[in-house]
Formats: sequence, C-alpha cells, structure tokens
Amino acid sequence: MQIYVSRAGQEFGPYSLDDVNAYLESGQLNANDLAWFEGETDWKPLRELFGLPASANNPREQKANQSTKDADGVAQLAAIAKCRTHLRLAVAFLFLGVGVIFAVFGEGSLVANLSVVTGGVLTLIATYRLAKAIRSPVAWLYCVLQFVPLVNLITLLVLDRKASKLIKQGGGQEATGTSSTDSKIAIGALILVPIIAVIGVMIFVIFGGDK
Repeated sequence: MQIYVSRAGQEFGPYSLDDVNAYLESGQLNANDLAWFEGETDWKPLRELFGLPASANNPREQKANQSTKDADGVAQLAAIAKCRTHLRLAVAFLFLGVGVIFAVFGEGSLVANLSVVTGGVLTLIATYRLAKAIRSPVAWLYCVLQFVPLVNLITLLVLDRKASKLIKQGGGQEATGTSSTDSKIAIGALILVPIIAVIGVMIFVIFGGDK
C-alpha cells in the first residue's frame, strides 16, 4: 500500500503503512493530516482511514487521558485499602461482641445482643463496600453469603485476599495514598480478637456458668 499525505496544500509520499505509523508516533505526521491511497475516492484524515483513536498524535490529550487513568487507579486503590480496613475492624468488633461483651453482660443480655447485631450490620456494610471497591460484579452475593455459617468466614477471607492482591499489584500501601497505620491497627485487632474471644468465653464459663 502506497500512501500519500497532504498538509497545507502540499503532498508528501508515497509512504508505506509502517512509515505512516512511525511518523505518527514521532509526531512528523498528524492524525488530522489528509491521506489517500489507491482505491480511495477522496482524501480523508489519517484517523478516519485507519481508525485511529481521538487522542492519536495529540500528546497533551494523551497525557491528560493517562493522568486521568492514573488518578482513577490511585483513587480505586485508596478506596480498596480504606474499605478493607473497615471490614477488618468490623469483624474485630463482631468477635469482641461475642467474646468480651458476652462474658461481661452475660449471654442473652440486651447489650450482648445489640453488640452482635451492630457488629453483624457493620460487617455486612463493610463487605458490600469492599466488594464494590474491587469492582466485583457479584457484590450482593458476598453479602448474602454472610448469613451462612462458616461460609461467611471463608467469604471474608477470600474478599480480603482479593483486596490485598489488588493493592500489592498497584504498588502496595504507599501507592494508595493512605497511611498504613489503620491497616496495622486492623491487622493487630484481627490477631488479638481470637485471643480475647477465648479469654472472654473462659471468663463466662468460669464465673457465669452458675447463674
């Protein structure tokens, strides 16, 4: 294919398709330059002849588009990191409600029941928000599975792992533009929760078992 290019009334060429692509990339040709090759009835812009994107050969527009994509990526990573922390804290609160509050106020007490309900609602909301943050098409399914014993814990682990993987692929915690303090607090809470829960249950069994 021999391609001729016209700019400001002057004709250039013929060029091969590889030459045209190279000149477009280097900026020597513009996607709006008129071109013609055998078989065409009229001169047409290069972008129209070869289906070039609107931002082709426009460095400013390309840079702006890339900046927008980068900003969107950072915003998504920040949202994922934030929602992951909220989910971890919600799960920690739920376990604390089952362990410590049950031990202090007794099983079946109003405070204990309210703590479990509150923890469950917070976990459900945090689950949905994190699923939406990672742009899962089945965010609702993660919420439904929270009502299935044991499966809900596996679901939370899977969701947390997916979020952590995306954050790692995006450059880690630093790339999210958020502080790692919240994440460390959440991880610490998750580590302490089983210990506190066991202690709480033991206290309830020892001191509350005779009530």
